[in-house]
Amino acid sequence: MREGSAISRGMAIIIAIIVIAAVGVGAYVIYYYPSSDGQTNVPAGIKIGLLTHRTGASSPTGQDIERGFTLAVEEINAAGGVYVAQYNKNLTLIPYIEDQQSSQQGTIDAANKLINQDKVDIIVGGFGSAFIYAAQPVIAQTGVPFTPVTGLRNLIGGVCELTSMRFISIINLSHA
Repeated sequence: MREGSAISRGMAIIIAIIVIAAVGVGAYVIYYYPSSDGQTNVPAGIKIGLLTHRTGASSPTGQDIERGFTLAVEEINAAGGVYVAQYNKNLTLIPYIEDQQSSQQGTIDAANKLINQDKVDIIVGGFGSAFIYAAQPVIAQTGVPFTPVTGLRNLIGGVCELTSMRFISIINLSHA
């Protein structure tokens, strides 16, 4: 797509489905990660990180994905956020967006920032099999749930074996 072009209806639907799935996973993560003191501290919201290409050769599509993500987050928050039963309240989505820079190293760096600096509850987005494959060990090591926009054939909806690490898209079952 050319820069500034409208996002296609199909792409908008795909992005909306991914964000909705991510919201569910975010609520799951918050539910299964109580505070270390045993008390239930209500977080300010669900931190949701987007990996996308803001710069480089893949940036036109990445910018469309970012617009779809931003629109979905705004609509979900405008509707009151996501109800989390453990806290008996709705939590808003707190978006974090990082640039994959149309490169493997850029994707690794962006994933590291979302996980280690921003401390997101879930990561969504990320497209380009080579880019995601490069960042997969970083994400898998931490157990942060990850829902890619597109992905490796064996990654979407299941387990992808990468050396000795288990990587599960959609939800990290080790916390169930």
